[in-house]
Amino acid sequence: AFAANATIVVELIIAAGYAVGSLAIKREGRLQRLLFWTSWVLAIALHGGFELAGLKIGWFSYWMIAAACVYFLPDTALQAAAERIYAAWLRFIEMSRSWFPNEEKDPTTALGMLFPTAVLCLGIPRMIDLPGVGVAVAAAWAAAALHCVSRRNQKSLEIMVGLTLAVLLLFTCVLATGPQSQFYTYRLAQLQRRGDWEAAQECLPKAEEYADPDDVYAQFNLGWFLAVADDAELRDPEKAAGYAARASELSEHQNATALDSWACALAASGDFRGAIAKLKQAEELLRPSDPLHSQLAERRSLFLAGKPYVLQPRYRYTNPPAGD
Repeated sequence: AFAANATIVVELIIAAGYAVGSLAIKREGRLQRLLFWTSWVLAIALHGGFELAGLKIGWFSYWMIAAACVYFLPDTALQAAAERIYAAWLRFIEMSRSWFPNEEKDPTTALGMLFPTAVLCLGIPRMIDLPGVGVAVAAAWAAAALHCVSRRNQKSLEIMVGLTLAVLLLFTCVLATGPQSQFYTYRLAQLQRRGDWEAAQECLPKAEEYADPDDVYAQFNLGWFLAVADDAELRDPEKAAGYAARASELSEHQNATALDSWACALAASGDFRGAIAKLKQAEELLRPSDPLHSQLAERRSLFLAGKPYVLQPRYRYTNPPAGD
């Protein structure tokens, strides 16, 4: 409780720093400078601490650290960093221009020579396997190609080089963070709540393929889905028990929802005694006022009666009526 409340206080101070930083035209005044330096130190400590604590926030922490540096560090430090970045970019552009000895040449030649790179970049989203990314990158490439053809100048080459670099960096970020795990497992949970079993059946293989074995929520979502799906063809108690057990292990058996998922998986396989034992472990972690506590009591009644728990979707998905 102390850590949680302290975090809230730290975030409020940082928020005040951002508010003042957005409104201040000049960084004058001792109190203002003190607020900026305090906010910067707290932001670095907060977001760096999240990463050191293993909260798996991902690159968002690094983005917020960079934002804190831009907002709170003195202008002189920012200017020096910006000049170095810009100089590096200019050197990169000059290097790209050296690929084309004759600058008087028709710039569309640059587009043709960059075509293999374009094919590579358009193939990257398919390797990333996230819906919408491929369309976005293809649209960006189409716009850049149109600019090259219409403008016919060296600037168009710079745009193509910059876009290539951006896509490659995107690919690197996705490889480093693996967002497919959260995307597909959370999508699977949402489809389950909707009762859209046809879409869930298509999503399940990708959710299992990309599920991070060290992500509690990815493992829990898969275990819960396979244990309580009201579509008998999608239930798989054996797999569900494996995923739920892994989620409980990752949380050191201190996560009541993971234990609940494990109990439902055991009940789905007919092991009602084991299911009731897991429910008891989960109940010991909860306060009587916790909403999950009453849900566990309801499930206990089902298990005592020799019945598994089957989730009823919040609302049923129905195909829209065919148009005229």
